[in-house]
Parts: sequence; C-alpha cells; structure tokens
Amino acid sequence: MPGHALLAAKMNLQVYFADAHSPWKMGAIESANGLPKQYQPKGSNLVSCTPAPLNEMAEKQNHRLRECADWKTPNEVWAALVAKTLH
Repeated sequence: MPGHALLAAKMNLQVYFADAHSPWKMGAIESANGLPKQYQPKGSNLVSCTPAPLNEMAEKQNHRLRECADWKTPNEVWAALVAKTLH
C-alpha cells in the first residue's frame, strides 16, 4: 500500500503490516480476502464482475459479525468510530 503513510497522517491512523513469512499474523486479513469466494462460482473472475454484485458482496461482508471486533459488524465498528470522531 504505497500511500499508507499519507493516509495514516491524514486520518490519524496506525497502519500495521504483517512480518514477511509470518502467516499466523495475517489470519483476519486472509479470512476476509477469502470471503468473496463464497458468493462467486469457482473459477469466476471478479475483474469482469459488474458493480452491482460486488456491492452486494461488500454489503453482506459489512453486516457480518466479526470475532476480532468483539462480535460487532464492520458497519457497527465504523459507525462508532465516526461518532466518536465527530463528538
């Protein structure tokens, strides 16, 4: 992610990268990367997908409970973060 430093500075975020050759540190990311496969037939190409099914997949993922988020959905975590930032 070449723009991570600028993004981190502009949004006051901390950016973490897993150490090379340490796959156990990437579990949540690898799991999230594999989730869209549940919605597409094997061998399909997401590049040729239209925006509508991709948006539907994203919406389903953003409403899925996550253990790493204390059993909240990404939408709930994001809404709480935005609310905290605005107040």
